[in-house]
Amino acid sequence: MPVLILCNRKLNVKVLFPILHTKVFFAIIPRLRGWRLPDMNYDDDYDLQIKRSMKPGNEKIARKRESERIREEKRVEREIRRKKRNKVTKGAYIFSTITIILFFLMLGVGAYFIFFTDLTISFGETEAAEDSVDEEVAENEEEDEDISKKFTDIFTKQDDKPKKKKGVTNYVEIPKTEVNSDMYSDPGKYALTTEYDYVTADEDYYRDALFIGDSRIENFRIHDYFPGATYYCKVGIGISTIMSERIAKLPNGNETTIPEALKSTQFKKIYIMVGVNNMGAHTTAEFFDVYLDMVTTIQNLQPDAKIFILSIMHVSAKYNDHDRGLTNNTNINDRNVAISTLADGENIFYFNLNQLIVEDDGDLMKGYSNDGLHLKTEYYYLWVDYINEHALPADDFK
Repeated sequence: MPVLILCNRKLNVKVLFPILHTKVFFAIIPRLRGWRLPDMNYDDDYDLQIKRSMKPGNEKIARKRESERIREEKRVEREIRRKKRNKVTKGAYIFSTITIILFFLMLGVGAYFIFFTDLTISFGETEAAEDSVDEEVAENEEEDEDISKKFTDIFTKQDDKPKKKKGVTNYVEIPKTEVNSDMYSDPGKYALTTEYDYVTADEDYYRDALFIGDSRIENFRIHDYFPGATYYCKVGIGISTIMSERIAKLPNGNETTIPEALKSTQFKKIYIMVGVNNMGAHTTAEFFDVYLDMVTTIQNLQPDAKIFILSIMHVSAKYNDHDRGLTNNTNINDRNVAISTLADGENIFYFNLNQLIVEDDGDLMKGYSNDGLHLKTEYYYLWVDYINEHALPADDFK
């Protein structure tokens, strides 16, 4: 039957063509076969009529298709959300990566400016400074020459004066001898004159000088070896009584003690030679303590004065052997070494006068003394010349 209908042309024109051009055809036929045209739009009433006219099996298929469509839509939505999340995550990852890279780049740039900019600037400044220095040197040559001349003049004037420095007292080691006494010991050395830049004294050098001591200083006074000097001395006086006896003569003729006299008159140079008359009265340690008290008292009363400690004179071999237990050269040397330690090379100086008058063994040279204890007057020039040649520069005095 269908074949006949299709083959009948008139029937096709009259019956089938109108049907094919109706909405019913395009709606019913697909539903009868269980599918829907994808691009067709249907009215609700019409769609409801179609559903009612559909067989039960076809409705179940439609619901299944609908559920599949819904699931597919949800899957598409999830996929879209997932892509969005991935896109956001990927963007965040890219952003964080770029941020980290920029952070480290900024750190590198900062480190460069911190550690290398100063260096670069210094190099640039050095080059600029070199150029400016060349210009400044050329401009300031005359000024430098003037300054150089000024300093040259100053130093030339200072060359005529010895440089101030602190003197040093050195010692020479010698063989020790056996000593059978509790009064002294053999130090195994002797003290040299304090090293310093000495000058030669002029005729006015001793006008503010004072000599303190026993008969040896008295001989200086009698012969006026140091013109203009003042003398506080007495024959036979010792270290124990020299500061307490009235041996100082004032300008008015009155006599007083040395401390009292020092209160009224100020001196620049003070020479001390005393101690040979106390060889058996004190031990070396006791002798040093008394000597130190004397020097300290003088310094307190004469703060601007320079003190020169003159060594205790050695005795002759005959005197040395005769009075071995008391006044002998070992005992004298022991005390000379002790008092030499007071020399600081600045305010106190030690002069070794024995080196001018003794033999190699330390005994007084033969013929230099009549009694073995006092130097003959004809040999005093050795001491006088030595003291004159060891004067201090005028700049050393305040």
